[in-house]
Amino acid sequence: MNVATYIEYSLRIGRLVAPHVAAILSKGVNVVLDFPANTRSQPAWFCGIIDAADVEYELHLLDTPDDL
Repeated sequence: MNVATYIEYSLRIGRLVAPHVAAILSKGVNVVLDFPANTRSQPAWFCGIIDAADVEYELHLLDTPDDL
């Protein structure tokens, strides 16, 4: 798989997953996502899902050095 294909499929899965995660969150159920957040747009994607669910939240991002 090349980078362009990875990005294409990541966007596809994101569009499918986001509404389901928002629906689950809106029911008061905790959700843990194991998605990368190593670009500026990816944490924003998480926050967009949370905003769509209109719930209080706690978002944990691990900021680790690349060599770790």
